[in-house]
Amino acid sequence: MWSCSSLRSPASSWPGSPPGPDSHTCVGHSWDCSLKQLGFSSLHQTIPDGVSGGWRSPHSSGHLEPLSEQRGGEGRGPPPSAHYLKRWSQIQRGVKAIAEFLAQSNTDEPLEAAWALLESLSRGNPRYQNQVYKALIALMTCSSPKAQQRVLHSLHTVQSKMKTAHHSIVEPLLGLLSSLHLEVQDEAINLILGLRCYEVRPLLLDGLVALLRPTKENVQHQNMQESEIIQMTGSLPVFVQQAAAAKSIRLLAEDSQEVSRELLSLGVIQRLLYAMGNREHTDAQIQASLALKHFVRSFPNIEEHVQRGIGSTLFAAFMNQADTLYMNMDETQAEILLTNKVNITEVWYGDNSEG
Repeated sequence: MWSCSSLRSPASSWPGSPPGPDSHTCVGHSWDCSLKQLGFSSLHQTIPDGVSGGWRSPHSSGHLEPLSEQRGGEGRGPPPSAHYLKRWSQIQRGVKAIAEFLAQSNTDEPLEAAWALLESLSRGNPRYQNQVYKALIALMTCSSPKAQQRVLHSLHTVQSKMKTAHHSIVEPLLGLLSSLHLEVQDEAINLILGLRCYEVRPLLLDGLVALLRPTKENVQHQNMQESEIIQMTGSLPVFVQQAAAAKSIRLLAEDSQEVSRELLSLGVIQRLLYAMGNREHTDAQIQASLALKHFVRSFPNIEEHVQRGIGSTLFAAFMNQADTLYMNMDETQAEILLTNKVNITEVWYGDNSEG
């Protein structure tokens, strides 16, 4: 079981601060062979060598020195020169160029070279890491499932090194839960779990709970736009997303009563019951049932409210075998779940309130 003594909070809008010089190595010319595959003649054409945020590596040395020392002062020293700012601007443009290449290219070998470069930058100095972090968030909206999987995996690695998470990561991450590719879904859920101790958690939990009850507009839009996908899979992506949200909620809640209580405050019980009544998507019913079972077992006083809300017969079937409840659910029972009025927003030390 994990716990968060306090959510990680940002010191600035984009995280990261330079660690000591001994913990990093400078960007080297060993990447030139990969860069040539991307159409660059050398590293200098993409991202200038030896410049990274508050640290810089002289061309004659592989060791980093604080910029303040190179400027001849103590502490932060004088403001950076125009030359330094120009080179830092080149860094930003270089990372953006690599990101754009990754979003547009379909050729495996150059793609692998680009990923290797981007991931190497993320393991370098802190300012490179921040630029790569922003680029990866932007790449989450790319259309290739293979690229989406790689982006999510890389983001998980980079995010684990960050002191904070940027709020812009939440919306595209929740969007990827609708992917029909299980490998993309798995990476998205892993990243969601990785964000549990960051300050974006409230935003993330609120989004997950909202996905349990898709709006009519979303369902109607996908019925019109994705008929071919429905024919191939039998499912709307919005229902796939609903199932993945329920699974994420269960995994987040199972290891933390603190998170469970936060989810309860967002009305998760009513929405899980709603998802259980979605006879158009079996996995949504299964995942919602398993998540609800966790809450009922963790907070016994919830049981009374749920049983009263859906009826003793349906509740008994749910408690007996939650993961197969959908197999014996009739239309009337599904309607009871879809129209349930259960409203539990707080459980604390065995006491719960019904709003």
